[in-house]
Amino acid sequence: MLGLALALMLTRPAATTPFPTGQVQLATNHDLWEYEPGWEYTIATGCALIFTCPAYSRANFDIPSPDGVFFEDGQTISFWDGVPEGFLESGKGYTDLFSDDAELSEIAPMGGGRLLVAERWADRARGAKLIEFDLHGRIGDHPFPEVLDANGRALGAEHIELLADRCTLLYTNGLDDPNGNRVRRMNICTDTAESDFATLVAGQDAGAIRQMPDGSVIVANGDAILRFSSDGSLMNSDEFPGVTHVALTPGGTEFWAAGVDNGAPVLRFFGDGSSIMIGNPDMQPPASADDITELVVAGEWRAAVAGPPRRRASR
Repeated sequence: MLGLALALMLTRPAATTPFPTGQVQLATNHDLWEYEPGWEYTIATGCALIFTCPAYSRANFDIPSPDGVFFEDGQTISFWDGVPEGFLESGKGYTDLFSDDAELSEIAPMGGGRLLVAERWADRARGAKLIEFDLHGRIGDHPFPEVLDANGRALGAEHIELLADRCTLLYTNGLDDPNGNRVRRMNICTDTAESDFATLVAGQDAGAIRQMPDGSVIVANGDAILRFSSDGSLMNSDEFPGVTHVALTPGGTEFWAAGVDNGAPVLRFFGDGSSIMIGNPDMQPPASADDITELVVAGEWRAAVAGPPRRRASR
């Protein structure tokens, strides 16, 4: 196994930065895979077999720039510069920023060096929160409107997207939400609930969300990728069985999508419609997975980062 990891690291193209712009990382409940445009297939990330690296493969993470990754592990948000340390070096090689008392989900950049991370759920009396943070730690919280799951817990969000106005947050809860076919909406500048952005067909579960440069919004629903206008009207859909995650290219006009179909993880590029093989078939057995835990593009175009300065309501 160690020899395989060494072979992968020696044969893949040398990178001048830890996470080259446009690199795709696909995490399943079993493995972390990476892919760079031009490769024939994804490779398994073998870093942790040789060096001391954070175990972010099964966590929520984001790579807003090529020189670092923000990730969640065990309810703690940390930052890693992508440089692995040898086993004999002191320290763990990354910085913990803050810890929370609830399970955390998707991380999203919001511009100005700040990021957001959502609590997945919390006790009803406490309420679930959207946490704002930066490299120095936790900055503040935004309460989610009350939505209860079947166990009476207050739901936060599984997937989030801050729109270009830097005030409107779209969020979904998928299977956690009794009404999981809704793309919900709130204003984080005023901390107020707003009407749902869109309602999917009954029985569908809304997953990852992204706003495109033209203002339209794409949503993964488990069966297809739906594209909505900026006012929430359905424009079109692309069939993709099992799809739960989407991520834009650095240019923002194309995107990647991933899901599990019949037990196999599938990575597809919605530029030319090509599907990318998971793993090298000559070196390892076909990949399998129960679900996709994260899909990230290094330097991904995000509406909130590219949008105008944030406007806060007067208080």
